[in-house]
Amino acid sequence: MRQNNTKLEMEGKMQRVSQSTIKELMEHPIIGAMIKGYGGKFPNLSEIFSVELSAADLAILEEPIPALGRYAKNTIPLKGITSQLAVSLLRFRVMMEYAIKLSEFLQEEWPEMNPFKKIGWISEDEQSELLCLGRENWEVAAAEIIEKFTDHDTAAAGDFLKLMIATAKPEFRDEVEVVHFACTSEDVMGNVFGLIGNQLVYDLFVPRLCDLCETLLVYSAEIKDGPLVLPAFTHNQAAEPTTLGKKVTTRVSAILSSAKFLYDGETEGFRSFPGKFSGATGNLITHYAAYPDLDWADFADKFVSALGLSYDPLTDQSSTYVVEANLLTCVANTLLPIIKFVQDFILLASCPAQFFVKKKKPGQKGSSIMPNKSNAWAMEGAVEMLYKARHDLLLTAERLPLYPHEGNMGRSFLFRDLGTPFMNILVAFARITREIKAYVPNKSKINAVLAEYPGMSGSAIQTVLKREGIRGDAYRIIQEISINPD
Repeated sequence: MRQNNTKLEMEGKMQRVSQSTIKELMEHPIIGAMIKGYGGKFPNLSEIFSVELSAADLAILEEPIPALGRYAKNTIPLKGITSQLAVSLLRFRVMMEYAIKLSEFLQEEWPEMNPFKKIGWISEDEQSELLCLGRENWEVAAAEIIEKFTDHDTAAAGDFLKLMIATAKPEFRDEVEVVHFACTSEDVMGNVFGLIGNQLVYDLFVPRLCDLCETLLVYSAEIKDGPLVLPAFTHNQAAEPTTLGKKVTTRVSAILSSAKFLYDGETEGFRSFPGKFSGATGNLITHYAAYPDLDWADFADKFVSALGLSYDPLTDQSSTYVVEANLLTCVANTLLPIIKFVQDFILLASCPAQFFVKKKKPGQKGSSIMPNKSNAWAMEGAVEMLYKARHDLLLTAERLPLYPHEGNMGRSFLFRDLGTPFMNILVAFARITREIKAYVPNKSKINAVLAEYPGMSGSAIQTVLKREGIRGDAYRIIQEISINPD
């Protein structure tokens, strides 16, 4: 017990240091110089020693996944897309929209056989009231209590919505079975996952991809006294002169070419993720059993399309996942030219070239022990993040279409985990954007290499000689007089 008390006392002293001690530290030649090295914006030591750790701060420090802890500022948008809360609320929304659309459809097509007449005739205001159900965080928690007994999350969500309708609209209590009528869980979750895919790719990935491309183009265009001429390298040897703008635009063009599959030329818009509505085995058997004379295929098409998803009339229990696999593969392949550019830039900023160097920033340490270093650590980490994201996306694209027979629950894990590769992408893009702006051309080094290897102009000179009709072998003439025969 005494040891614990002593430990607490020591921690208390470390967190609360007297002003006199702080003054002594600042006056000490080693400690004072260390503090001064951080630059003029560094806070007073009293702020350092009096820091308070909130519950949120502690949660970040304890988070076992770096993208949700150390790099959380870049991945916050995913909370509204792939978190359990976001998925659960989206499931409520799809289930409730189906209930309303179904009741309307039955009222229009077969009013005498519609058991949900009241809901089918409700006003737009009453529909809005129903759509407000399942929007609160506590409702997600309440449904999870039911799930402990159902052992099925979508079934629990449906039962909870029935309770909410019966509570909010007592006049609809006899009609609560409109929720999830004749459906399998995939008729809900297939659409939920499609909407999640749309948000991840088109609301997050594409805008940030465009921002990254713009950052690279602006960076190359704003180099002082540009365009910046650089040696180009083939087979890792100096080949011909090029420019930074050419290197950047080539990669941006490759990125756009890779991303083309995301664009649908027929609709002149982005290619949506598919939705799904076809029953337990893709045949709409239960729907036709209840109402054999109704056009359920047409209803399914309209319902899925109204959600903002593309409708596939031929599915199993789930979507066939062919389109999803192609979309995720497209995203994965779009990362390749980014990885290449970053790797090449790191080489240009590394020894022996060092064509680019980081701007000196007050207080910054490029290495924990080597003062001469200024490492491209953020880009190096970003490369590995993009490699891992690409691996995860391709694995998901490979596994999704390989479910046995008409389907199983494997797709649930794969789609619920889809935020993981996009976490790494968001963090990597932020790191690349931040670090590229910290680099400036080392023009003296660039010019020295251009001067050392004038043979890089040899291909252009021999071609001009050929144009002028020189007698003899222009290639051999240049080769013989080359200053740099290597």
